Amino acid sequence: MQITVKSAFENAKLRYVLDYIFVERFGCNYELNPDIEAVDSVKIGYGISENVDIAIPNTGFLQENEIINFEPEVKIDNKNQIFVFPSDLSSDLPFDIFSAIFFFLSRYEEYVNADRDLHQRFDCQHSFAYKNGFHNRAVVDEWVMMLREHIAEKFPKIVFKTEMPSISLTIDVDMMFSYQTKGLLRNVAAAFRDFFKGKFASLVERSCVLLGFRKDPFNTFDKIENICKKNNIVPIFFILCANKRTAFDKNGNIRKKKSVEIIKKLKTFSEIGLHPSYYSMNNKENIFEEKKLLEEVLGQSVSKARFHFLRINIPKSYLELSEAGFTDDYTMGFASKEGFRAGTTLPFKFFDLQNNKVLPLTIHPFSVMDGSLRDYQKLSLQESEKILMQKTSYIKSINGCFQLLIHNNIMSEKSMWSGWSKLIENVLETFKS
Repeated sequence: MQITVKSAFENAKLRYVLDYIFVERFGCNYELNPDIEAVDSVKIGYGISENVDIAIPNTGFLQENEIINFEPEVKIDNKNQIFVFPSDLSSDLPFDIFSAIFFFLSRYEEYVNADRDLHQRFDCQHSFAYKNGFHNRAVVDEWVMMLREHIAEKFPKIVFKTEMPSISLTIDVDMMFSYQTKGLLRNVAAAFRDFFKGKFASLVERSCVLLGFRKDPFNTFDKIENICKKNNIVPIFFILCANKRTAFDKNGNIRKKKSVEIIKKLKTFSEIGLHPSYYSMNNKENIFEEKKLLEEVLGQSVSKARFHFLRINIPKSYLELSEAGFTDDYTMGFASKEGFRAGTTLPFKFFDLQNNKVLPLTIHPFSVMDGSLRDYQKLSLQESEKILMQKTSYIKSINGCFQLLIHNNIMSEKSMWSGWSKLIENVLETFKS
């Protein structure tokens, strides 16, 4: 059974939404305003209510030619269902679902809202969803499920693609080692600093690691490999390759023998992407140089990226990634809080509003980062576990993808990260069960 969409207009924005819903999410074909309608088809009217099976209101948002500064209306019904671009018109759905989905996936608000944090990031507190109290709801996924159920109720014989819950572990490698590959001068300076600050335990540990008597605490890659293999997960490591050390880029030299050994090892059980450095935002030369360096060490091309500190400037950062040959980005998420920045747990193609076209770049949103819980919100291990388990339950209930962002150093069990390696393992096992 085919989907037929009848609309008074056609444009790239509408096509993008229809492709996303019907092709990517439902796994079925659709036709927009065909000359001859298929006899056995589900007729959906967008702004058209006559001679259709399902009527969806059109609020006019997708027909706007300019990017205008506004926030759509939100309504929440007595069943706690969220409707963006609500409509009082007599329709099968009480809101313009096509406009609502486009608003979130296109990141429209990030074009018109100039608010940023001290790292020039569009963070949770700036978002439309946070201001309206639903940043922890993957509303796009909920709306897609709502439309799917509505169609299936009227047409029980229709067959859609089955969506199953999944989990993805992504690891940012800001520093592959705590002490190794940092060079003599950096280690000597750090040792003096530890001495004068009375951090004698760190001084002893540094000496033992550099002399080869103890494993570097940030070298947790064997532990991550074992956890992933146990849960049948292929992780993705994003490696920071900044050529210049800054206050935010403290990685060691990845050309060093020990770094190369680790990277070659990671290659055997994971995927590897680039972690563009802090100052790569708005600097495509850095992106190109760092990509080239990682590819030389890795011995293969790199197509995945996640910006360090989650610093992206939409759409410029995505245009530059695409130009550099990247096909997938994993930066879409919040730094200071857990939540669904684009309203979805699942990958989607990026629509470039300025050029009115779809980029050959797939966005993989994450919903929670280790540092959001421990560093920004100062939550205890127990409080963090509660949030992660809530996320696990919710994402499974909507057949979504739980993309979890961690850093290799948290698996060291050092100081404030005590208990975290077991927590991450429990989350993976719980989701898989």
